[in-house]
Amino acid sequence: MTTRVKTGAEGQNVATGEIAEAIGVASRGAGDADAAIAEAREASAQHGQTARNIAEIAETLSNRVNDLTTHVDSLDERLKA
Repeated sequence: MTTRVKTGAEGQNVATGEIAEAIGVASRGAGDADAAIAEAREASAQHGQTARNIAEIAETLSNRVNDLTTHVDSLDERLKA
């Protein structure tokens, strides 16, 4: 069995190629992570807007219930008079 010993330049080329490949993998991973973060932020913003809309609707309903309660109390006072 013959084993070939790589020269310094060949070894450096292999190492450089492996480093470049590792950097490429890391870059793709970072890109995927950035995309996931962007999607999470967008979803959070959408849910935040939904929560604000629900709060606004709840406040409107609460105001209307208060108005109706006041009106019913007024009618009740009229009936008692």
